[in-house]
Amino acid sequence: MPKALVVDDEPDMRWLLEQVLRDQGFEVVLAEDGHVALKQITLETPDVALLDIKMPGLDGIQVLEQANAVNPHLPVVMITAYGDLGSAVQAIRLGAYDYLTKPFDNDEIVFTVKRALEKRELETARIKTAKLATVLEAARALSHEINNPLGAILGYAQLLEEELTDAGAREKVKVIIERVERIAWVIRRLSAIVNPATTFCPEIGPMLDLDG
Repeated sequence: MPKALVVDDEPDMRWLLEQVLRDQGFEVVLAEDGHVALKQITLETPDVALLDIKMPGLDGIQVLEQANAVNPHLPVVMITAYGDLGSAVQAIRLGAYDYLTKPFDNDEIVFTVKRALEKRELETARIKTAKLATVLEAARALSHEINNPLGAILGYAQLLEEELTDAGAREKVKVIIERVERIAWVIRRLSAIVNPATTFCPEIGPMLDLDG
């Protein structure tokens, strides 16, 4: 269940947004001012936030700036009154996903919040792909570093096995060869994993296709 944070100093507006989002299956966390909102962002880790621009104390712009430091990937939808579009534009420049202008209808709320949530999911997927790509690159480099000396060890062991006349010594070398071949098999499997196919996603870019 996605979690939405609603930040507005007007109780009626908080209630309205809460009901609309709950009807769409959201878990809703409320905040009546900017200070409470920042605490909720840290404690509740919402998936999306609706943030009123005009509030006493910390206004929406200030909350947005501080929220970016706490959770830079949180999509924020600003709520602004008609005639205050300058602040909304400023918020967009500071990283807000979008804004809603009062008065708005319920469908507009739902549409905008769901789009913001989709953006977060895409961003999360992009981050995970980037991290996985880094791990796979390290694994690829490690595989290469292991393969070279491993091949040499296997070759020397096989030569030694052929030259030894002592049955006991030959048996010990055979065990070494078996272990090395087992490691080589693991490395081959690793090589298959670290060279996966990719699928291009327009919103994200190349995505690792681990099912291919």
